[in-house]
Amino acid sequence: MNGKKYLARLRKGDWRGFAEPIPFRAAPAIFFPFTALTYYSIYPVNIKLKVQEIRALLAQWSKRNLTPLGRVTVIKTLAISKVNHLFLSLPNPGENIIKQLNTLFFNYLWNGPTDRVKRDVVIKPYHLGGLKMLDVKSFISAMKVSWIRRISNKDTKWLDLHLHVCPFMNNFMKFGPNYIYGNIHRINNDFWKDVYKSYADFSNLVKATTFEEFIAQPICYNEKFQVGDEPISDRRFHSFNVSLVRDLLKSNGLFLLHEEFNNTYNMNVNFIAYNGIILSIRSAMRSQNIISTDIPNYVGPYMPLQLSVIVKSPKGSKDIYNVFINNQVQPSAVDKWNTIINIDRGFSWTYVFSLPFKTTLDTQLRFFQYRINHRILGTNSLLHKIGN
Repeated sequence: MNGKKYLARLRKGDWRGFAEPIPFRAAPAIFFPFTALTYYSIYPVNIKLKVQEIRALLAQWSKRNLTPLGRVTVIKTLAISKVNHLFLSLPNPGENIIKQLNTLFFNYLWNGPTDRVKRDVVIKPYHLGGLKMLDVKSFISAMKVSWIRRISNKDTKWLDLHLHVCPFMNNFMKFGPNYIYGNIHRINNDFWKDVYKSYADFSNLVKATTFEEFIAQPICYNEKFQVGDEPISDRRFHSFNVSLVRDLLKSNGLFLLHEEFNNTYNMNVNFIAYNGIILSIRSAMRSQNIISTDIPNYVGPYMPLQLSVIVKSPKGSKDIYNVFINNQVQPSAVDKWNTIINIDRGFSWTYVFSLPFKTTLDTQLRFFQYRINHRILGTNSLLHKIGN
């Protein structure tokens, strides 16, 4: 009998040759109490599961005999990748989560709770005495700042939606970080609040090293340029397309005179206010050892310094992260070696720190020399001093 005839029999209720159908019985309804789910209740659950996965992963890899160089690779490739998507697309986790992840990573790095080299040093590049270790807080901030690159792209489809949420941030790139600090309380969305907070912190950390970089800094709401111990906040400058320091300069690198400035931009700024701004900028140039030069005849519009760092690479956040981890902390071993060997002040420690990573690919040899450089190699004389 073919399939069509079987179906015809079943429709008529003829079950000969078939198992009898199981009678349907409705199960009693069970009602659960309704609980409102918000970001604050869901996010800790998600991150807690990921932290457990990371802990299990590091416990597994701790059984392998790896140098700290190899352990840094494990942390950067296998561990942190489990939470990348959370850091990039959700508001920042709490300080307790960041501290918990940092503790996990550094305990795994040194195979114990004791740091053998200062954390502010370990996160630095090789030539500065570091191991390129991951700093979780700086990493999260860098990922948040990378959203500014997306905002700066005028072809972004969701840009109108973002401006609807944060309409007062339409021209934030033309102002200094103090503009964001003063308006961030008006943002109701926690994610964008973290993005702009990270961007403001990033802008404060970006340092100009050349005259071309210096003149690409915003004039208004910038801590670097103050008049009467307060950042410049005259928003008329923005209305007349005067936002960066280079807008106050001639092609030869000299500042416009008061009358030249008013005529150029059709403004009516009084003499005392204008010259106060110029004196503030000159004072910042002296403090940063910036020497004025001729301005290249570029065709505008010009890009602010902090934005140029963000868009330097089309993807990723490495350049942004390097700004966050840049600090003035010096390895403790430098002062100790200078005292023991009486090294000249002109000695290049960057050459010493980078040499092991240029001369060999063997990670065991690299870390052996790293321990010598940082005076953490367990020699007899060092152990004797520790014992006493």
